[in-house]
Amino acid sequence: MKPVKVEFLFDFGSPNAYLCHQVIPAIEARTGVKFEYVPTLLGGLFGFLLAAALILGGLPGFLRSGSTTFAGVASNFAGVPLALAFIF
Repeated sequence: MKPVKVEFLFDFGSPNAYLCHQVIPAIEARTGVKFEYVPTLLGGLFGFLLAAALILGGLPGFLRSGSTTFAGVASNFAGVPLALAFIF
């Protein structure tokens, strides 16, 4: 039987990816499955694409202002002030 290889997309910005990384050695030892780490930055990429779509996409003004307002309010509730995030 071929050894099983699993790709693990390790997102540098994700606390969940870090927690999964902590238990992978035990899973490898217990099952014999080998994990191949693939570094990613998916959250940053999705955030960039969303910001680019909002700013450059030619969307109606109410969508742009509503989205930036929601991002500011949601980030402040999360404890991350974004004072200058959407000023271009």
